[in-house]
Amino acid sequence: MTIATGNAALAADVAAIRTLATSASTAALVATANAATALSNSVAAQAVAAEAEATAAVALSVPALPLATSVAASNIVPIGQGGATVAVTLATLLGGETIDVLAGAGAPSDTDTFMVGQGSNVLVRQTMSAVWTYLQSKLPDYKVPAQEITSSKTLDATYNGQILAVTGAGVTLTPNFLLMGSGFQCEIVTAGSGTVIWGAGITATDGGTGLSTANAYAKLIAFTSSAGSMVLACVRSASGGGVAAPGPITGLTPGAIASSSLALSWMAPTTGGAVATYSLQYSVHGANTWTTVSPAPTTTSATVSGLLASTYYDFQVAGVTGGGVIGSYDQLLGVLTAAAPAYAPNSPASVAIGTVTSASVALNWSAPATDGTHSAATSYLVAYSSNVGSTWSTPVNVGNVMTYSFTGLSAATAYAFEVAATNAAGSSAYVTANATTSAASGSGVPNVVTALAAGTVTGNTVPLSWTAPVVDGSHGAATAFAVQYRISGSAIWLTATSAATASPYPVTGLISGQTYQFNVFGTNASGTGAGSIVTGIPTASGDGLLYWGTGGYPASSIVHGSAGNALVMYLTSGTNVASAQFGWSLTQYDPPTAFQALTIYNSTLYGTLNGNGPATAGSYYGWMMFYDTAGDCILAVPAATGQTEQNGTAITPLVTVT
Repeated sequence: MTIATGNAALAADVAAIRTLATSASTAALVATANAATALSNSVAAQAVAAEAEATAAVALSVPALPLATSVAASNIVPIGQGGATVAVTLATLLGGETIDVLAGAGAPSDTDTFMVGQGSNVLVRQTMSAVWTYLQSKLPDYKVPAQEITSSKTLDATYNGQILAVTGAGVTLTPNFLLMGSGFQCEIVTAGSGTVIWGAGITATDGGTGLSTANAYAKLIAFTSSAGSMVLACVRSASGGGVAAPGPITGLTPGAIASSSLALSWMAPTTGGAVATYSLQYSVHGANTWTTVSPAPTTTSATVSGLLASTYYDFQVAGVTGGGVIGSYDQLLGVLTAAAPAYAPNSPASVAIGTVTSASVALNWSAPATDGTHSAATSYLVAYSSNVGSTWSTPVNVGNVMTYSFTGLSAATAYAFEVAATNAAGSSAYVTANATTSAASGSGVPNVVTALAAGTVTGNTVPLSWTAPVVDGSHGAATAFAVQYRISGSAIWLTATSAATASPYPVTGLISGQTYQFNVFGTNASGTGAGSIVTGIPTASGDGLLYWGTGGYPASSIVHGSAGNALVMYLTSGTNVASAQFGWSLTQYDPPTAFQALTIYNSTLYGTLNGNGPATAGSYYGWMMFYDTAGDCILAVPAATGQTEQNGTAITPLVTVT
């Protein structure tokens, strides 16, 4: 712009500047409006973009998207992360997923599905029911592993579920329960010359120590219960191996036949394993549905109850060992039960009281008669009353017997007892009998025996007699008697017997001429009563000590276990003596328990030049013991003060042994 000069020019210039300013202001307003429009368009564009992004996200979940026929680890997958949509590779997506981010599953069912690779690395779905059907089809073809055992083994979990075929002789199988664990099982068979010895820790059902023959079988089971941990060998016979099964039952025969019961008897097996019980079974003929009688009979007879009237039954019996090995059912017996009775029976006849004690009463009766209006009885009902019949105990069916003992009664109490006959048609009237139980005897230890005496002595025997102790309220009856004896002066009682049942009782093997004390006391289940003492002397033989040989008795002090001591004794008469012994004792009243045989030098001289000292240190008395030809001790001479050697030297009876 050109600036004019002068006033006119200046005015013109101002006008021009104002025109320019107005134009600039207008242009600025236009620019501002255009900027606002552009900003509005930008916001609208962002909204459109957001809507497009949301539409795209929705479109991704629609199955109508194009189907990809394959995928690769580098393929891009959109994900939402922190509020923004981002892309990751397929490898990153799969590598980051862990099982702990999945939702918890409910209870399993056949409709559950899971991913499997089937023939390739492509994942497909499979149902639980399809897997179970597949496993079922494979189970029939599964075979338990079997291995041969030729030497002793320690069993652990590696043998679980296996069959061990033992072919080695004397193979010991020892369990290691910690390594086996509760629930361990394996089967053991012997073949060829194989035998098995159960190692420590195995308990066998047959009580045996192993499988001693070929073709034997056992199943080992390890388990833990409240009773503790255990390894059990369930032994079963197989062709004679292990515990043999009982042999065949013979002579199966019917006894009394009633409408609802049948008595049977049979002969025990004469071969095979020992029978502990019998398996008795019955079935309606032709049904072949067997019922086993319980409890199992332990004898060769039994009564089967609960049968139907006028029904044909089959019966069979087999022996069973204590270990549960059962024999075969070799005999089948068919029996027709009796028809149901038409009438109830008459009342029992000849009802009478039998044996009475302080706690029991026996009631006896005989079978009632039958007539046109009374059928035979098949069993009997009994009851008792302790209040003269005001109230009665619940009747008990005792079967087809003619006596019953009521037990658990109170002493010195009056009771009423009743019995009625019964059959399937009904029961008879009760017949009553009365009895009073006897007074109770004492239940404590026995009283002191009385009238204890030593009878006529014969040789080395002293017979003792006594009267049984009195029974009172605090002392029970003696069921046996103990007899003791000792040489007078001894503190030690020796027992002749602890089971004498009655008086008299002879105490034998005594030393002739010695004074003895005898003690007798009663015993019962409560204990031992007080003793009673009497004195007796076996007959003296007439032989006696003259003196010890010179230097014959050991010096007052010797060394224990030493030998070379001269032991020589003379007798006043040796006509009854056949042998002699020397021994050491701690007292002059208790004969030695160990002896050294002496040599006879002439009819009155016995001894040895090589006597042995006591085995241990202490103070001892020497004993000379002389016997007759029957072996009875006819003279015992303990060293004592006043005895001398042949030269007159007094001996020192008590010898110190170092």
